[in-house]
Amino acid sequence: SRRSMGDRELLRLEKEVRIGYGKGRRSYVSVVREHYLRDDIPCKSEACVLCAEITPPDQPLLRLAASHYAIPDVHALRDYLEVFEHPGLSGLVLLQTALSHLRNKVGRASHSRAQRLLSGRGVVFSNEHHLETFVGREPGESITQWQQRLVWRAGLWYASHLQAAGKSVSIIILSPEPQSYSPLMAGGVSGLQVMGVAEYLSTHWPQLGELTALVESLEASLQGGGAEREERRGEHSEHLPEQALLEGVKKGLFLAGSLRVSRYHPRDEAFLTPHPSSLTSHPSQVAQGDVLIWGSDSRNRAIHGDTVAVRLLPRSEWKSRSNALSHAPGVGGEEGGDHAPSEAKPTGVVVGILQRSSREYVASFAEAAENTRGRSEKVLVYPYDIRIPRVRISTRQARELRNHRIVIRIDSWGAESQYPNGHFVRSIGKIGTVETETAAILIEHQLSTTPFSRALLQELPSPSAELPWRVSEEEAGLRRDLRHSHLIFSIDPRGCEDVDDTLSVRHLKHGVTELGVHIADVSFFVPPGGLTDRDARDRSTTIYLADRRYDMLPAVLSANLCSLLSNVDRYAVSVLWRLDSNWEVKDVWYGRTVIRSTYKLAYEVSPGGH
Repeated sequence: SRRSMGDRELLRLEKEVRIGYGKGRRSYVSVVREHYLRDDIPCKSEACVLCAEITPPDQPLLRLAASHYAIPDVHALRDYLEVFEHPGLSGLVLLQTALSHLRNKVGRASHSRAQRLLSGRGVVFSNEHHLETFVGREPGESITQWQQRLVWRAGLWYASHLQAAGKSVSIIILSPEPQSYSPLMAGGVSGLQVMGVAEYLSTHWPQLGELTALVESLEASLQGGGAEREERRGEHSEHLPEQALLEGVKKGLFLAGSLRVSRYHPRDEAFLTPHPSSLTSHPSQVAQGDVLIWGSDSRNRAIHGDTVAVRLLPRSEWKSRSNALSHAPGVGGEEGGDHAPSEAKPTGVVVGILQRSSREYVASFAEAAENTRGRSEKVLVYPYDIRIPRVRISTRQARELRNHRIVIRIDSWGAESQYPNGHFVRSIGKIGTVETETAAILIEHQLSTTPFSRALLQELPSPSAELPWRVSEEEAGLRRDLRHSHLIFSIDPRGCEDVDDTLSVRHLKHGVTELGVHIADVSFFVPPGGLTDRDARDRSTTIYLADRRYDMLPAVLSANLCSLLSNVDRYAVSVLWRLDSNWEVKDVWYGRTVIRSTYKLAYEVSPGGH
């Protein structure tokens, strides 16, 4: 059925879906799902005049000066996500089809990483809700074929749409298998082409040579390959299928949670922190605390940080954890002799992995790195974190980078393999230098220090000496104005630029003293859900190191508009306590204010500051 929203068209499609809930012919329920299509979804290109009226303000846009826009298909976004994360790439169009596949089949962590590409370098296009880009799945058509047709239709629409707008911007669909689009390309299409990722980078981004090594390592990891000859076959048990794991957790057969490997006994000890929902359905006495996973065999290829399913062992097989700071024979292990039941912890084995940790790891090569002589060969690298096993990667740079710290990712770990397979991402520098070791610490603690994007900075005010920022009279009227009634001051270390809190003291009548604390009102400048808000959530905090700092918010906020500097007007959130002569609290007021700090004191000179 068709509806209209003002002068826009809205199409509703209905589809009957059968959802099974058991075994047998009638063990399903029929559900009618509605799918709405509309014609007012913009292309989000600065070059397009046709979408100017329907593009929401403050939306990230594809740049006007771009010669092309790239659309990664479902498998390109999944397999080459790290390539697209490179800050030098731009002009990316992320389709709803590809993002949905990433979230549902790979995991939320990868989906969140893809969403971060939108900060000034790409846009999301809701192709499955656009009237001209959605195509229904045909009878007998596989999911992969349907997704490919959705991507192709979106590329066709972008090419024809921009041509209609009078812009010569070519559209490139990126795919690990460009030849698979051949049946759709019969006759050729003006302004639209399909390319492999490696070919695309060498053609359009030759200046980003470091991505070549990343693509080679990724493709070698994706191709897999047999285990090394010295490995023992059948090293690990096969994992249970995902559906069996989820059903087992639901029925209380397994516990689900995050795996933590011991820093002191990484070879032998790991612990499961069960999810609360997993505990409620589990009939055992494991109501609180962790479950011990003893030995690498019981860990079954799970890595620190993975979300796993664990089968609890009978009480007679429970073990106690070691209290020693290093492994010694006979301590907490099978050689450790008898354990009193009171010392034993609930113990289990990993039966499957619900979600792999998708983080990056710092690693280095063995001192006697192999001479690959320009060939891409498999080598073992040693992670910085002793809780992570050695990882096999493919690279032709082992000899050149033998004194470097590198960044890797883990891709898979087959049951027949002694080591996980991963891929080389980048080098961060020579071992032992301040910059390299600082970068290693930041990566290992998953701390984001990337520069703030252009789109994010455009959300914020940009004061200058000629046009300084001023308090809005309208906003000031909605707040309590303390600029002329309160003597406000700050106490911070010398040289501090981000003054985020101030104090005030007033002596009132009848022996009453008013104490005030005033915090910079960051929320005024950072609306919920915006790019600045989402970026700050990822960073979580300002990072202070011995010789530098990395701000959670751009300097225009942290060192200027949200810094309560002396003799300038600022927005704040305040709390005022009124105390009697016995220092008992008699009244409290909370609210948003406008303040003007009078003094910026340092600890060294403030009364009682020592």
